[in-house]
Amino acid sequence: METNAALDQLASRSRYLFAIMAHTRGYAAYERIESIVREHLGMPCVRSDDVPAAGFDLLAKISLLIKNAAAVVADITKPSPNLFYEVGYATAVSNPPLLIMEEGTVVPTDLVGLPRLEYPGSAHGTRSGWATFEAHLIEHLHRRLDALAHEPAGGAMPPEPGRSVPAVEEGDLLPAGTSPRRSIFISHIEEDAPLATQIAGSLEEHGYTTWYFERDSVPGVAYTTQVGQAIEQAKVVLVVISPASLGSRQVTNEIVQAFETGKHFIPILNEISHAQFQKRQPQWRLCLGAATSVPIPPEGVSAVIPRIVDGLRILGVGQEGA
Repeated sequence: METNAALDQLASRSRYLFAIMAHTRGYAAYERIESIVREHLGMPCVRSDDVPAAGFDLLAKISLLIKNAAAVVADITKPSPNLFYEVGYATAVSNPPLLIMEEGTVVPTDLVGLPRLEYPGSAHGTRSGWATFEAHLIEHLHRRLDALAHEPAGGAMPPEPGRSVPAVEEGDLLPAGTSPRRSIFISHIEEDAPLATQIAGSLEEHGYTTWYFERDSVPGVAYTTQVGQAIEQAKVVLVVISPASLGSRQVTNEIVQAFETGKHFIPILNEISHAQFQKRQPQWRLCLGAATSVPIPPEGVSAVIPRIVDGLRILGVGQEGA
């Protein structure tokens, strides 16, 4: 398949497995998975470099393949920034992958909640080792396909343990009046909550409406559902970036969802430089693009609020009652 039309044809199928892994030809694990999926499930197994698309944006191609896959697996034996970006994106669109890895591979802390499966450590491995891997892989994929087959029309598949709740369309989540529309969503980790609260208060003094978890979440509804709706409704996503936040899967999911829904970003740098965050979190760099970051100076948040307000005005974000 070497054209955009061929890519569209593949991505429109309801049954194919998308594999996230290092692009290394002759990769024994991939060849075995491809064979297992073809022989036992009757569907193709592909990865992004198997489907070249001339003139097709790389991120758009990967997004399309992940969104439309019946299931996703991710081999984290040979980690890379691109691999973790794809894992984060798949999780954000509620198609989180089955992690596969060579025996002994250390699973990053932010990925421990995802289902995982080990395969033998050598190219050939032991017969029993590969047989066990094959049996568990087939079982997992059958469960996934069975859940898809019983998915209500227009509804989302019930999440498996460890799955994040998908973002849904506006108005589908909460009772009317429970979660009013806010123009600015503030993405941050728990450790940066005091800073997020201070930023929100200052912006609201200037007439803007903000949403942040500690104040605006409600009991009885999954937090991922509430966050998803708040991002969908926001015009701007303000991301508090600190050394501690760089490893957060939740912040990664929020950034990816905001990127996919075309939101404007304002990165706020807390005790980290622009160059440092770009080097340590290349997948965020891809999503945030050319957005100008705003470092917090020693004087504190109040010193940068005027810059943020100027940026919001340029982006056309209105003030409440203005």
